[in-house]
Amino acid sequence: MTTVRVPDPMLRFTPTPYIFRVQQGGEYAQIESNDLAIALCLRRTCMNEKSEVGIRRLKLIRDHQAPRGKGVRTVLSNGPLHMLLLGTGTMLIFDWKKREVIGFIAPDVNADELAELLFVLLPATRNKPLVVAKTNIADTCESLAFVTLAAFTK
Repeated sequence: MTTVRVPDPMLRFTPTPYIFRVQQGGEYAQIESNDLAIALCLRRTCMNEKSEVGIRRLKLIRDHQAPRGKGVRTVLSNGPLHMLLLGTGTMLIFDWKKREVIGFIAPDVNADELAELLFVLLPATRNKPLVVAKTNIADTCESLAFVTLAAFTK
């Protein structure tokens, strides 16, 4: 009998063998990844981070099949859910209510860039109304222009 693997295009069953728990204030953040460099960098960043972002769990999957290219940052937000896209291959979804991040990382995004996205750009979107913003990779989070998308919610 042959074993047939079920396709997993959403990477739901991708193992994340690199798991770290980091104390921030009185709470712990759990970092899970299938990429050791990502897990170690985020662990180091969480340990050194002065301002607490308040993330309880980060699950980050390095997707080696994802498209490369980091050109445009796009931030979408509605209530507690925020999604950050970097080019077409990287997507981070932050649930402020559950304080969890799940992300799919393109092969050309390094761990330091990922830490910047998680600890600089995502917190800048907190408590904003439904927004969309696009910036060039060289722009900083302070220059993000938020545009209300109320017309799209009806």
